[in-house]
Amino acid sequence: EQLQKDENNDEQLQKDENNDEQLQKEEKNDEQLQKDEKNDEQLQKDENNEEQLQKDENNEQFQKDEKKEPPQKDENNEEQFQKDEKKEQLQKDENNDEQLSSEGRE
Repeated sequence: EQLQKDENNDEQLQKDENNDEQLQKEEKNDEQLQKDEKNDEQLQKDENNEEQLQKDENNEQFQKDEKKEPPQKDENNEEQFQKDEKKEQLQKDENNDEQLSSEGRE
């Protein structure tokens, strides 16, 4: 009877030991999962940081471009365009006058 009890006790000890091992494995697994989760979070932060850097860079470039091209440039272009138009019209009128006077001579 005592032998049977001892044997049962041994079996129970073995089960407990296996159970402990299983618990340790699960604990390690949990730790690894947490590490992975933190890693994912860090990756996400890095990605967001990268996107923000890109936005900042684009914004900086935009501001540089803004400084390079003052807003009056369009107005100046418009004025220049109108001056050029007037010149062209004057040239046409002159050519027309010449044409008329040479026809008148003939």
